[in-house]
Amino acid sequence: MYALKPTLFSLLIWAVALPVHAGAGGTSGQDQASWYMILLLLPLLLGFGAYRAILRSFAKKAAGSVVRKAAIRDAAWNQDQLKKTAKRSFVELQNLWSNNDVEGSLAFLHPSYQSEYCAELKSIIAQNQRNQISQINVMSVEILLAKDYADDDRDMFVVLIKGSMEDALYSADGRLLRTQGNKDDSARRTINEYWYFQRSGDDWLLSNISQSHDAVVDEVSLDEQSLASKHGEGIDYERAVEKAQTSKERSKSAQKLLASIVGISIAIGGYVLYFYFFRGVWRTITGFF
Repeated sequence: MYALKPTLFSLLIWAVALPVHAGAGGTSGQDQASWYMILLLLPLLLGFGAYRAILRSFAKKAAGSVVRKAAIRDAAWNQDQLKKTAKRSFVELQNLWSNNDVEGSLAFLHPSYQSEYCAELKSIIAQNQRNQISQINVMSVEILLAKDYADDDRDMFVVLIKGSMEDALYSADGRLLRTQGNKDDSARRTINEYWYFQRSGDDWLLSNISQSHDAVVDEVSLDEQSLASKHGEGIDYERAVEKAQTSKERSKSAQKLLASIVGISIAIGGYVLYFYFFRGVWRTITGFF
């Protein structure tokens, strides 16, 4: 799977995540301290959210442009069908995973990903356990990356799947071992995953699952098929692809800079408001004006 690459915001949030989490399951005093910490970090969290939202918006727009152009040439790129394929694969693979069905999962997996995916499932089976997934609620499926190559079997797209589901681990005899939700003693957890699909003939098969934001932050959507139609094969095509890739990466850098400026501005603005608010409270309490 893809590694999560740190950003300014993610590093800052990681630095304070441990003390916040530590108080989540403790005493009421610890819980109160956690709330104070959350309030203290609120401007930073809002800034990071804005940063992510801006980059996601740009990525969605770029991917949509590639998908629309590709769909004119090839029905396999129909945007609605891509989303339905992603949602169906998600739900079906969760059900197969819950039943420890390795063989059944293969039909949804790209050959390049079968070994890694099945190894994880076989590890659960080897421990005589079952990871039960149920009550799946997929709220949204967004295409955030699309690459249409001259070679159809290299075509790929990435979706961000959001929603919620029940997630718990059971022993072979049906005994609950642990819940795997967002809260202690709860099986309900949020879904916020990037699913990568690669083409195989007329089918789209899962090629990776990640929680990393690489598809939004670093990678770029690209329509190489149009360049191949225009330039054919050879040096002209390679130069055109390189030029398009460089142009997209420059645009991505500019988008990241814009998103960072907006995010940091929101965070700083929030702390400025905090400063004036608490200064006003302090003056009121002490009687200074």
